Amino acid sequence: MDVSKDVSSEKTPDRITLQNVNYVHVIHQFFTNVKTYEESVQFLKQYLHYKVYDYTLQASRKIFYALVVYKFGKELDFSNELQSKARDAILFVLQNTIEDKAFHDKRKKIFREYTVELDKFKTQDIKNYMYELGVQYNQLVEMRERLGDYPEWLESIQGLMDKIIKQVDLVKGEKIFEQCLETLGGLKREIIKEQLVNAYWDMMLDQLNQKKYDMMMKNYLLIKNILLEMREDQDTKEILDEEYIQQLLDKDLFTTNTLMSQVDFIFHKMKVYGIPIYDKLLERTKNNLLKEISEKELGPESVVLVFKKTLPFLQNYIEIIRIYRNQIDKIKQEK
Repeated sequence: MDVSKDVSSEKTPDRITLQNVNYVHVIHQFFTNVKTYEESVQFLKQYLHYKVYDYTLQASRKIFYALVVYKFGKELDFSNELQSKARDAILFVLQNTIEDKAFHDKRKKIFREYTVELDKFKTQDIKNYMYELGVQYNQLVEMRERLGDYPEWLESIQGLMDKIIKQVDLVKGEKIFEQCLETLGGLKREIIKEQLVNAYWDMMLDQLNQKKYDMMMKNYLLIKNILLEMREDQDTKEILDEEYIQQLLDKDLFTTNTLMSQVDFIFHKMKVYGIPIYDKLLERTKNNLLKEISEKELGPESVVLVFKKTLPFLQNYIEIIRIYRNQIDKIKQEK
């Protein structure tokens, strides 16, 4: 349901003579004759240019719409708060004839509270509506790209895209619509990135199942080089030496203990040559990974698991260290 297009927000054409209306009569007709939300919209359209007592035209339209909120609130998923405020607004407008300043001050307060709740709901409803249109528009863009070789389809797709843009213009939702498209684009990029990363690890798993170790060795080399960037260290060169690891594999000496000791070594070096504030995070990450490895039988899956968890963590960590070291160097230069 799109509240953004309800009768409470219609524009007033030029040269329309505004008239007052008996609100009691409107209420009676509404609750007697209106059975569905669609009927309520049609019913209230006849009062687009009628005012209720001393209210402005815009305020009058919101008072009329309070009838819809009150009668169809649960069906249309309005909040309990909004339904309650609409009920109060209707009751106090009905008592409009009371000549008492305190009463009229309270009436204004209740109407303001109802208006705030209604505007809040309408704003959220427009956002939801723009997101739905954004999803449809995004799908049409993808279809247009895929069907580029079929010109007979392009005109129809473009026509649908134009209709969506017209609808956005109609409810003045351009800014929200653009934000939705940007969000969807970002989500799409993240999904594609995740798919590529998963495809990479799947490829490595396939290689290991065939006893091919090219990707595995490249990842060992990458980890070793990152650790050596943190600090030149002979232990790192020896323990993560590709030839040494290849020999272990060739002689079937590469065991679960080998894998766990490598993980322990890598995280130990990160801790020793890194930033103390991250020590607890490193220890926790390492222990969780060692626990996962210990619960698996040694095989391609456990090897991939180590690289999948360790490499991205290490790459992010070295970026933090680079920034940290640059800041330290700047401070030293300033002194």
